[in-house]
Amino acid sequence: MKMTETSQDRRQRSWRWWFGLAGMLVVPVVVGILSRADHDGADPNNVLRDAIARGIQDNTTKLSCIVLLWKSQAIYFGPWSDKPERVGEHQLWWDGRRTAISCVMRSTTSDPNGSVSSDLRTHFMTYDGREFRRAELPATAGGKAEMIIESKPRYHAGENYLTEIGWLGRGLISHICVKSPPAEPGTLRYSQQGRLIRIEFHNSRTGQIGIDTYDSEKAYGLVTKENYAQAGKMQARTTIEYAQVPGGAWFPICVVTEGFSIQTGELIHRSKLEVDVGKSIFNDPAALPEGIFELKAGPNTEIKDLMSLRTRIKMRLNDN
Repeated sequence: MKMTETSQDRRQRSWRWWFGLAGMLVVPVVVGILSRADHDGADPNNVLRDAIARGIQDNTTKLSCIVLLWKSQAIYFGPWSDKPERVGEHQLWWDGRRTAISCVMRSTTSDPNGSVSSDLRTHFMTYDGREFRRAELPATAGGKAEMIIESKPRYHAGENYLTEIGWLGRGLISHICVKSPPAEPGTLRYSQQGRLIRIEFHNSRTGQIGIDTYDSEKAYGLVTKENYAQAGKMQARTTIEYAQVPGGAWFPICVVTEGFSIQTGELIHRSKLEVDVGKSIFNDPAALPEGIFELKAGPNTEIKDLMSLRTRIKMRLNDN
């Protein structure tokens, strides 16, 4: 049944894209909660913000390399129950500069008649700082593998745990480390109660509310992120669990995100990333296998070398 779009529908549509396969982690910051204006040094807001940023930055320096194993899951409910359930098993190797990733994803769809279909995909990726390679194994025996080569990494959401959570780059846990002008008009308020620091932003234009909570005893790590379409109407919530790993860093080991219907408040999406701490290895270079950062094409592989393609285009343009 086609329904007339309301203002609430438009707000919900603005973040709906996030909860597909690309929606396994980061809640959209449409309310501008983590945008920061430059404050006077004596401003209490600025003092607390700087404490959080320093804590996060100091914490990430305590990890020099990693072998990481984790599982992912995304499930949909209610009006989104026709979307496929996705389950993944992932492994990542990182030496402080280079990255290698193995990803096996299974997508399962059930139709109203009870029929179930499943799709299994296996990807391998490497990035050495100069060249990014992605290979996908054939879904059926005898098929051809596909490899793409380009200059910069283009990870799909959920593939690189370190960039997804913001351990590398600027993402979920580290977005506060970037100072920028306010993206939206509104009121920003910091408060502290014991070990927890709470940042609350009220968007005066849309009525949306964002609340982030950081734990000073876990290297000022982000522990909850909540977004409300308006007061009392939760839109999305992310909770993060940490463990202190060898080397002293507090590392996010479990991230759960839930999305809710603005109209009814019912749960419509739940995703989870959970690290296997027992099998993961932190700060031990000897655990990185030799040659793990090299991804070579096999004899039955179709290669799309975008770096060479650009080179050929440039050469042709220069010849004209």
